Amino acid sequence: MLTASRSPLAVVAEQVASGAPTVAAMADRSGLSESTVRAALDHLVATGQIRQVPLGGCPSGGCAGCSVAGACDLAAPRRPVLLTLA
Repeated sequence: MLTASRSPLAVVAEQVASGAPTVAAMADRSGLSESTVRAALDHLVATGQIRQVPLGGCPSGGCAGCSVAGACDLAAPRRPVLLTLA
C-alpha cells in the first residue's frame, strides 16, 4: 500500500519487481489509481529504470488461445509486454 513516505514511482517499481501481472493488479495492490500507475510506468520506462520487452501479437486463435486472455485491453492499441527492472 502507498504510504506518505513512499513515492508512486517507488511503489510501482516494487509492483513490477513483485511480478504484478497487469496495471489493474498494480493499482489494486498499491492503492494507486490506474492512471497514476500508467504515468509512473511511462516515466520509469522513459528514464530507463524499467525495460519493456514486447511479447508479440495476439494468437491466430484469438483470445481463447491467449495466456493473458481477460488481462489485456484489446480496445487499446497496446500489446502485452514484459516489464523488467533495469
